[in-house]
Amino acid sequence: MISDSIRWQIQAWHGALLILTTSILLFAFWDHEKNQRFSRLDEKLQNALLSALPATQLGMANGNRPHDKRSGWFEPEKDEGFGELLFGDPPLPPPHERKMPPPEQRNRPEVERARQFLTKLESSNIYVVAMRGDRSEITRTLNTPAFVPPPSANETEGESHFRTRDGFRELIHYKPRQDVLIVGAGIADLNDTLKSLAAFLVGIGGGVVGLGLVGGWWLASRAIRPLAEISATAERIAEGDLTQRIDTHEAKSELGRLATLLNHTFERLHNTFEQQAQFTADASHELRTPISVIMAQTELALMRDRSPEEYREALESCYRSGEQMKSVVNSLLELAQMDAGNLDLHLEVVDLAEVIQDSVRFVEPLAEQRQDTVSADLETVYAKIDDLKIQQVMTNLLTNAIKHNPDGCIVQVSLTVEDAHAVIRVFDDGTGIPAEILPRVFERFVRADKARSRADGSSGLGLSIVKAIVEAHGGSIIASRLEPKGTEFRVRLPIET
Repeated sequence: MISDSIRWQIQAWHGALLILTTSILLFAFWDHEKNQRFSRLDEKLQNALLSALPATQLGMANGNRPHDKRSGWFEPEKDEGFGELLFGDPPLPPPHERKMPPPEQRNRPEVERARQFLTKLESSNIYVVAMRGDRSEITRTLNTPAFVPPPSANETEGESHFRTRDGFRELIHYKPRQDVLIVGAGIADLNDTLKSLAAFLVGIGGGVVGLGLVGGWWLASRAIRPLAEISATAERIAEGDLTQRIDTHEAKSELGRLATLLNHTFERLHNTFEQQAQFTADASHELRTPISVIMAQTELALMRDRSPEEYREALESCYRSGEQMKSVVNSLLELAQMDAGNLDLHLEVVDLAEVIQDSVRFVEPLAEQRQDTVSADLETVYAKIDDLKIQQVMTNLLTNAIKHNPDGCIVQVSLTVEDAHAVIRVFDDGTGIPAEILPRVFERFVRADKARSRADGSSGLGLSIVKAIVEAHGGSIIASRLEPKGTEFRVRLPIET
């Protein structure tokens, strides 16, 4: 399903975030423009109010209203009749019907300024309405809308506020005795401009979102491309091609580090399969030889009657082959348990020197038989170990040193303490392990001398078991060649401090 695709999920989140961000920014810009334009209109209305106040004061004074002389334009007792010209009651007549003031008042500067103000109002988008306290109109300019709703009468003298109604913006100013002056302007053009701006911004936003979605799809595709490569490589490996590896050209990124880690995992998996295949082949080979011997001896014995001595020889040969098979099978079972993590260790604090000395005593008969010398230089070191398993390790190492060297060699064992570890060295002056075999000496079924090892009954699994036991104790073991001749095995085990 599309909803299960990482690419589509990334694109969906990116698209939602882009649309939300773009919408917020464009709406904020549109709202700012709207507020700016209304602020400029409100400023014009306020200026018109300041200009209209003296004239309305005159008109109201001529209508026997109290006059606020602080307005500073007219003195009613000197300008009788002019207030009726500007704001008469009834409403202002057309210009050609307006009554002119007396000649002695006609050329006064105040009258001329009032006339210019009236002309300016009638030619602009701003209108003025004056109302009495009972909300009956005193007068209005010619460009005033047909219906102007009266405002509330419960306001304080000198207060002003704005209102927006049916395509008009109005400033309402309260005068003495609840008289009201309304200055307003039509906002149809302003609303059309804001609608056009909104449509333009919607188009811009759509373009930005479209480009963002295309770019986001490209980025998402590029970001998950390594995942597609990892998936394809994993599929090829699952099909059986264990040599496949992921390209790690972006090794510094998170996906690059993941690819590197998976390559290491694939490498270990490949090596494990190869080792398993090699192990199976080697085990089959090890078991085939004694089985072949048993089958051959049995077949010869059954071909004709044999003497008791001949039957005895055949049975002894079959027994030796059976013992070799038993050794291989037991070793395989032990290694299988170790690989599965089922090695049961009975740990207790013991003296390592005593464990090693017991192993030396155990191999002394074999050393005497081959005229070898085994010596030990041991410190008293206590460690928490499984003494039987460590004795198995030491016996295996000592037996190998005796069996796989010429007669009469010297085998030495030492036990010291280094960096909170017990260090056990088993070394000899024999022929040494060949250099090409040394790196693989702990691998299963690896023998330095295959023919001689089989003759001695070796399965080729002893050192693999030794390494597994040492590592189960938290230690390590390494093998090296000595100069001019000989081999050394060095075992490190943690000790009680």
